[in-house]
Amino acid sequence: MDWEDVILNKTLKTYYENENSSELQISNFDFFIHHRLPKIIEDESTIEIEINDKEIFKVQFGHVFVDKPYVIDENRDLRYITPTEARFREFNYSSTIFCDIRTCTVKTINGEKIEQNIKLFPKKIIAKIPIMVKSSKCALFSKSTEECVRLGECRYDPGGYFIIKGKERALVSQERMNHNIVYVFEQKPSSKFSMIAEIRSMSEETRHSVFIQMKLYGKKVVLQLPYIQQEIPLGVVFRAYGFTLTEIEFILKLTCIYWKKNKVIEGFIHSILIDAQRIETREKAIHYICEFSLNTIMKERKEKYIIQILCNELFPHLGMTSLKEHKGFFLGHMFHKLISTFTKIRNMDDRDHINNKRIELSGYLVCELFRTLFKRFIRTIEPQLEKRQDIVVITNRLNMITLGINHCFSTGNWGVPKSSYIRMGVSQILSRLTFTSFCSHLRRILIPIGKEGKNTKVRQIHTSQIGFICPHETPEGQQSGIVKNMTPFTKVSLQFNLTLLRETIERNQHICINFENIFTNIAFLMENTVYFVFLNGNLIGYTLCFSKCWDSFIHQQRHRIIPQHVSFSYSTVDHEIHIFADEGRLQRPLFSRSNFPSLEDLYTKTFSTLVDENKIVYLDSYQIENEIIAMTPTEMFSKPYFTHCEIHPSCISGLCVSLIPFNEHTQSPRITYHASMGKQAIGLPFSNSNSRVDSINHIMSYPEKPITQSHHAKYNFGNELPFGNNLIVAIATYTGFNQEDSVIMSKSAIERGLLRSFSYKILFVEEKKKSTVMTEKIDVVPETFQNKSFDYSKLDENGIVKTGVYVGVGDVVVSKLQKLTDKVQSENWHDNSVIIKSGEEGYVDRVYIMTNIEGYKIVKVKIRNYKICEIGDKVASRCAQKGTISIVLNQEDMPFTESGIVPDLIINPLCIPSRMTCNQLIESFGNKLALENFEHRYCSSFSKHSTGIISKISKELEQAGLNKYGNEIMFNGMTGKKFDCSIFIGPTYYHRLKHLVSNKIHARNHGNIQALTRQPLEGRSRDGGLRFGEMERDTLEKNTPISLSSGLSIPLITLSKLSTNVLSWSSNKRGIISSKCINFLDKGKKNCVSITLSDGRRIICTPDHPMLTFSNKWVRAKDLSQNTRLKIGLQYPLIDPCQENEEIISFPFPSLSSTIFEKLSFVRVQTFLFLQKYFPFYFIDPFDKKQFTFENHFIPIETISDFLKYKQKPIYREILATLLPFVCDFKEQDYKFNMFLDIPNTLYDFALSLLYDLSIPFQKCHFGFETKRIKLNTESVQKIHAEIGLRFSTKKNLQLQLIVSYHQMQKIKNKKQFFSDFLLENHGTQAFCNNHIIFNSIPAFSLLIENIENVGDHDVADIQVEKTQSFLANGIVAHNCMISHGVSRFLRERLFDVSDYFEIPVCVCGNIPHNSNICNVCGQKEIVKLALPFACKLLFQELMALGIKIQLKPKIIK
Repeated sequence: MDWEDVILNKTLKTYYENENSSELQISNFDFFIHHRLPKIIEDESTIEIEINDKEIFKVQFGHVFVDKPYVIDENRDLRYITPTEARFREFNYSSTIFCDIRTCTVKTINGEKIEQNIKLFPKKIIAKIPIMVKSSKCALFSKSTEECVRLGECRYDPGGYFIIKGKERALVSQERMNHNIVYVFEQKPSSKFSMIAEIRSMSEETRHSVFIQMKLYGKKVVLQLPYIQQEIPLGVVFRAYGFTLTEIEFILKLTCIYWKKNKVIEGFIHSILIDAQRIETREKAIHYICEFSLNTIMKERKEKYIIQILCNELFPHLGMTSLKEHKGFFLGHMFHKLISTFTKIRNMDDRDHINNKRIELSGYLVCELFRTLFKRFIRTIEPQLEKRQDIVVITNRLNMITLGINHCFSTGNWGVPKSSYIRMGVSQILSRLTFTSFCSHLRRILIPIGKEGKNTKVRQIHTSQIGFICPHETPEGQQSGIVKNMTPFTKVSLQFNLTLLRETIERNQHICINFENIFTNIAFLMENTVYFVFLNGNLIGYTLCFSKCWDSFIHQQRHRIIPQHVSFSYSTVDHEIHIFADEGRLQRPLFSRSNFPSLEDLYTKTFSTLVDENKIVYLDSYQIENEIIAMTPTEMFSKPYFTHCEIHPSCISGLCVSLIPFNEHTQSPRITYHASMGKQAIGLPFSNSNSRVDSINHIMSYPEKPITQSHHAKYNFGNELPFGNNLIVAIATYTGFNQEDSVIMSKSAIERGLLRSFSYKILFVEEKKKSTVMTEKIDVVPETFQNKSFDYSKLDENGIVKTGVYVGVGDVVVSKLQKLTDKVQSENWHDNSVIIKSGEEGYVDRVYIMTNIEGYKIVKVKIRNYKICEIGDKVASRCAQKGTISIVLNQEDMPFTESGIVPDLIINPLCIPSRMTCNQLIESFGNKLALENFEHRYCSSFSKHSTGIISKISKELEQAGLNKYGNEIMFNGMTGKKFDCSIFIGPTYYHRLKHLVSNKIHARNHGNIQALTRQPLEGRSRDGGLRFGEMERDTLEKNTPISLSSGLSIPLITLSKLSTNVLSWSSNKRGIISSKCINFLDKGKKNCVSITLSDGRRIICTPDHPMLTFSNKWVRAKDLSQNTRLKIGLQYPLIDPCQENEEIISFPFPSLSSTIFEKLSFVRVQTFLFLQKYFPFYFIDPFDKKQFTFENHFIPIETISDFLKYKQKPIYREILATLLPFVCDFKEQDYKFNMFLDIPNTLYDFALSLLYDLSIPFQKCHFGFETKRIKLNTESVQKIHAEIGLRFSTKKNLQLQLIVSYHQMQKIKNKKQFFSDFLLENHGTQAFCNNHIIFNSIPAFSLLIENIENVGDHDVADIQVEKTQSFLANGIVAHNCMISHGVSRFLRERLFDVSDYFEIPVCVCGNIPHNSNICNVCGQKEIVKLALPFACKLLFQELMALGIKIQLKPKIIK
């Protein structure tokens, strides 16, 4: 065996046996429990409350203890629980944090503080915190595999997740910028600063962070100090620390090592010294800075305020006890980076470099959340302790920490409410579809930025990520590059004890840590090369012997004096040594050249043993920057400059990528697709499927392990938890049903169980109790309370469904009684049973009965469905060849080989070259040989099993007597004839994806519909259907009058040529408004019904047309009855627009008036403006005001006499219709319209002539000498309503409409009824008689249906109205047809109206030539350009690709 065989078969195996995918999450959470949690409480351990001048109440939090998860059962006994019980009983798998609390009263007696009334409260509850499964506080910790199985757990479950309310949730690791490091970035040209150096300084002791910037402003260097509103020159800041000019110059020249070689740097140093020289003393510098303070400070406190900022707020990461020399040299270090980048001595920092990133794992996330909540807890109890010095009572009442943690875990929004920074999507439901997706979820990294952001750089692969982050495993779409995955060998560092590490480093004889006396050796230091030493970004010392210092660090690490996960790196450009022992650094293992293991070591020793012996070392990105890494040992030993080599080249990919066979032989996008698609495959995700209670589960019935797989897949339980089947796949075109993504599947393969699966769904039912008002009880519902539409026949004596029965829609699975208690203590019982909804049908697999943590009964019913492959289901290979089953053929119809082998699946040959998935051909190639030799094969990438494999397999196939290309002679199963060409056929591993057509199909021929649009409801849970073509049946007879907003009606057929505003019903305003007609649809002849109302009006429509009833419900015409009241609006005079346009053609309208509606509007508006001279106080309703404003845009005419020259009836009608509202009013005594207002003589004579010319009967009435009135009888009013109407007066139009309907009903029914009773009956109010009502929308009333009858076939049509989707047909509110849902209209819109304009060359012979110069069929050069939609051009190309000849005959106009 060579080194590769040993590594793949031994080293990788021992690694995966000891280091599972969740190990880094578990170790990080344990670090929080054992180290960070006590430290958080220790930092805030003491609370002192001043009772009076001499007494202080003191509270101290002491030792912290975290127990294992437990519950207190109904017998008040404490019992430890397992994760399985938490899943079943739907509660948090959490533990309690206990803390010893000590209280005392501190009294000051004679200047001495004495503690009195000392009380100890051991193990008081502080909070409850979720516990990670398999962590040190979990019940499964240190349990063997068999013990975990007996406790109901999966044999292969690695843990690393939480259980919240019975659901498994993972905390997704978060990426952030590293703190305490200086970064230099270039600014935009528009900025006044050319370059900025910035640092997020965070104190390790207090976690207090400050953002500091140093900026280049021309030839000056300025510093942005915290709480100072203006940038301060760097020289002034140095002066404020008390440095002399000599010391400032020394600091700048010692840190900025290139000042001698670069005159620009020397100029900047000189500029800083000039700024410092202008401020002579420290006091003046502080006074200068104080002038720009953001806060208003008293004069006597200003100096202390600035000193406090300089000491505590500037670089807090240097420590509370740091000297001014530390801060001075760190300012010099910051200046060096800024100026060296500006002069291009060093490269600008890269935000996306992995050196500048830190990963926050679950333990760190919980730690920071608990820290914030605990601080708020302390601040909350402090004011309560001032009132009452009883810490036990106060802590028992406060559960704010527990509630805050539970809220973050449940919602995924990580952070404390009302804080400035809350991250979304941190806590996620754990993906359990496959074991691979589960492992991948635990190693996921999320960059907390907006997924809609267009910053492409952060999404791209950075070269520094290779080996740490999988370059392929990222989602598509908005999350691409935002969600990433760590490789299986990547670890995340934990924080080392900094105190111990610092002591070890300071004992190094080559490092000087004394900055106090550094200014005494200025000349000596300036003559030597100085390397500064940083620990986690904190300047701790310097060395003059770099090589000796570096060798001593390496020696200490190799001898385990310093742990291996502590990182040492250096920069020869900046003359710096960086030591990192912080948390969140990514590390990966490499073979060390200096201590390379032998083959015997690799074969006999485990991975962890090799790590302990330093033969395998973990390096982070800082260390790798100083090393040169080879891919293989052979390459490493071939060149002397290589220092390390990879464990194996296949280890640089993520787990989901390493499962892909021969993945280096395919294109990168395909790898990314399968990394996502493989997580959607149905398989065997766990070994304890019988005891799982997940909401939805898919379990494959007969999963098979793949014939060919990688070593990584094998060691990650690819054989034990497979998720696919080995199919015989042929690559050929057959019957035309496998075009593009379509595939053909054999029916016999499906019948023998291929890719079959079980689908499980859990229905969760629990008893609820909300105080004493509402209680529930799971029990048999008495027959008197049972819902008549439910089926209770499948329940047992306890009211719970029986196991093994089939339950369908409407079947009760758990019967539940609900008791409501009102204020008088009377009990009302209701049936609150849980039934099966659409899409939940199936067989009852299991029923679980238990109690929740509060003692109420819980029932979980597991519904089972058997999912057999059918048309529409999706399948995919491991090479991302996804396809949809388009047809299922019988075995006798499928093609077969000479040996009688029938393929299970047939895919299109074009899918291989178009997607460049050569690895699928290699897989099929190798599988055929493996079956021939009865063996399994490996396909690990970049190994001898994958590199140069094609020629090897081809030779072995030929030796076995098979075709060396994998092709075989096949015969057509339908005709028996041999194919003309050989077909590539072989075994390939395929997945069945979770997107099952049986779970998504919406088609049905009947069911519930929406009230407004009458479209099928959305969603399978509501029995939803396809929303396509439903509205084309809703049509009216073509001559039906349609009410316009202008006060006229026109036949429906007229709207095919004219576009105008119609009256429609608004459900929001509960009235009739004006809306635009946007479409017309002619539907030919259809069977119709006639609806006649009580006032004689009639409408003819198709039986499916919806009408609005008085109760605001849309009801189809065929479902109406004679007792139904329909909603009625205004019925306007009917005109023929074409005929009237001919009648008034001689009238000299302005040129803007082009349509009949504009011409009539011109007449109305001019009449209205003329009448306002006589009636200046005439009031117009807001609704009518909108119509008038809309029409008032024409040229004015001075006198109305110009109209009288042209005696056309439409002109007279519009004048009279505009005049009548001014001079007529409603008479309450006899419910008639009369002209009883005082009318000027000129208008009186004019009105008489108009009535006479329009044949309206009237009577003259004289009252004295001045007042003249006109009386209109019932016949006159009806004629005015039918032929004239009223304009710009909604109120009087309604009165006219009601009067006419009232008299018509009296005439038809031949019986007397008071008008007030008529109003109350048909509208519920007498408000129409009130002259003080203002209408923003037109009210509607109702009329009873007198008769409904079938009237046979009629020519029908319909319109579409914008927004309201309704209109008034003969005054009746009817629904429009919503043409956009019609099939024909939809196709026309997509293929023609919306598609882009395009031109194609067409020959006169009808051929579409390849170019625009000559026809490739007839050879003619007479080529014309034919305009057509782009979608049509694509359709022609698709047809031509299928071998269908397209001929177009262009019409050539000569």
